[in-house]
Amino acid sequence: MQVEFNDLDSGTEFFRRTAGWEIPPGDPAMGGYAIASIAGKPVSGIWPVPAEEPEPDAIDVWISVDNIESALARVKELGAEVIAMDGVEIQQVMELGKQVFLKDPSGAHFGLWEPITFNGIDVMMVPGSPFWFEHLSPDPATSAAFYANAFDLELVNHGDEYWTIKVPGAPADAYGFAFPQQDGNTKATWFVSLFTDDLDKSADLVRENGGTADEEFVDMGEMGRFTYATTPAGVPYGLWEANLDGMD
Repeated sequence: MQVEFNDLDSGTEFFRRTAGWEIPPGDPAMGGYAIASIAGKPVSGIWPVPAEEPEPDAIDVWISVDNIESALARVKELGAEVIAMDGVEIQQVMELGKQVFLKDPSGAHFGLWEPITFNGIDVMMVPGSPFWFEHLSPDPATSAAFYANAFDLELVNHGDEYWTIKVPGAPADAYGFAFPQQDGNTKATWFVSLFTDDLDKSADLVRENGGTADEEFVDMGEMGRFTYATTPAGVPYGLWEANLDGMD
């Protein structure tokens, strides 16, 4: 996962206060890139949007692969398009790893990451950590099939136009990759939810620090409670007070 900020100071301060992220100063040699962590374990990359290449703030999903060249060839074969950075498809990011940024066939952005010294998210199921990743599009079956085929995962339909993908042979769905049906006007995108153990407190913190959080929470039964939130710059994300026992 990577969060992109136009206003780096206010953006990082927002997640420090609302999610408990520890964010060091960025590395000038990498354009100001930094790694956010919780208790010393990485949860997200932090990228300051270059002033000469303005684009909206965003929360991007990156998928770890063993071999980025072969993974890139596969997703391109299935219809993904490369978004070249400085005219280069695959970029070496210092000693951390190699990356390529793409647009999937539905139009949603995602990245491929081949780790060298940085493996990516290293903490889950603790407050402030990424918890659930949803791909929102009007055609979830096709979108889910793209990712399942690209990464050799198994497609599972749960009815009512809701799909997940899992490791073949595993008894449970792959961690947090879901594809719910959206209306026909929805622009395809990835949507990330952060874990919380106190939804009321987390929602209040978001509002107190310039973001928004829906007052009416979604009761998800044995799976917990959820609400929609946005950063001060308007980037949408979710807050999920999950009942982990109910999700077994």
